[in-house]
Amino acid sequence: HHPDIDIRWCTITVRLTTHDAGGLTEADLEVAKKIDTLVD
Repeated sequence: HHPDIDIRWCTITVRLTTHDAGGLTEADLEVAKKIDTLVD
């Protein structure tokens, strides 16, 4: 799991994928949920 993180003025974008799996996995979705809890 190697997230792509793009930090801009007032915006942070995190893109998650698992290259070995060829896309999203349950682990990626769990990380996304945890990241979402950080956003107010």
